[in-house]
Amino acid sequence: MLYDRALGRGNENYTPHTQVIIVQDFEVPFGKGHHWGSNAGAITNSLLGGWRLSGVTTVLSGEPFAVGIGTYPTGYAFPSVGPNFPDKGAASPYTGAAHNRSQWFKGGLGGAFLLPVPNTFGNFGFNNLYGPSYVNQDLAAGKSLAIAEKYNFTLRADAFNVFNHTNLGLPDTTVTDTTAGKITSLAAGANMRRLQFTLRMDF
Repeated sequence: MLYDRALGRGNENYTPHTQVIIVQDFEVPFGKGHHWGSNAGAITNSLLGGWRLSGVTTVLSGEPFAVGIGTYPTGYAFPSVGPNFPDKGAASPYTGAAHNRSQWFKGGLGGAFLLPVPNTFGNFGFNNLYGPSYVNQDLAAGKSLAIAEKYNFTLRADAFNVFNHTNLGLPDTTVTDTTAGKITSLAAGANMRRLQFTLRMDF
């Protein structure tokens, strides 16, 4: 990166260190041909039999991000091109921070982040801080019902982010902003709980 390749090394954008995805699929063992309710009447079997539950569990560790200096002190000489990384300070960016959406890390110059020597690039590095983790559970329940051998109905209910977990996006990464470390959005692709109901008829 502008004659200092080490400054360009870091973690890949949008790539957490840990990703766990678990797919679930379960047929409720009730109704005709199943362990329970095999002798149930036609109405009971139609209402309670043949249900299938499915889901997807997604757990991701936080995405990497890089911080930068937005406003330099008056008279300070800084490179006109290249990265605006600060220098590493003695403190951790997370020390003293609320570590929530209001203040994921602590910004400002003089603690974890220092001004580089004038006309040099800072050594804090690329994408070596991480945002919040991502946890999501989608669930679906559905069943098919045949009537008079000519009509087949499929009933399905989907719940996206069924536990309504808030998956936060990345914070303000400009350390000189008054809102440095503040998170004001959801993670890419994240939503709060959504419900969807579908009825389909095949004939």
